[in-house]
Amino acid sequence: MGDAARGGFNIGNVGGNASFSAGGDMVAGDKITQTTTTSVTIGFKQEEDKQQFLQQIDDLRSALRAMQAKLQAAPGVNEDVKDEIAGDVLQQIGVLKKVKDEAAGIPVAERLTPEMGKNIENALQNTCTVLDKVKGVCDRTLGIAEQVAPYVGKVLPIVLSARHLFGLP
Repeated sequence: MGDAARGGFNIGNVGGNASFSAGGDMVAGDKITQTTTTSVTIGFKQEEDKQQFLQQIDDLRSALRAMQAKLQAAPGVNEDVKDEIAGDVLQQIGVLKKVKDEAAGIPVAERLTPEMGKNIENALQNTCTVLDKVKGVCDRTLGIAEQVAPYVGKVLPIVLSARHLFGLP
């Protein structure tokens, strides 16, 4: 029993100290050691993630263009509302182009500070904000939801997937 009182592990009559690699604080016998985790949290974990992310940004830009065109052609929407939405969508398409260029320069498997990923996170969040505006117009205008809904339905999953590929919650 003396061995069990010291810590570690005992299997039958064999006793000793154990060390496990788990990140964070570890206990090895009577000694506490610090470990540093080097896994990527924000950024691209592998080249495939980065390439998929860049493609999804292109897909987002295309879907936003198509959605905006459908909204512009929809009858019954106030021209001022169409102009406002068109301006927001076109601006977001430009922001996504800048984000793609920025993301293309981010090294794979390199740990980024939260600030480094903030532009990308904000751009993806702003895409959702623009999408909410479009959904609001659809909710207020009879007959256009079915024309625009397929594009609205396409954008959100792409945004969520892009966030995941970049390591954002």
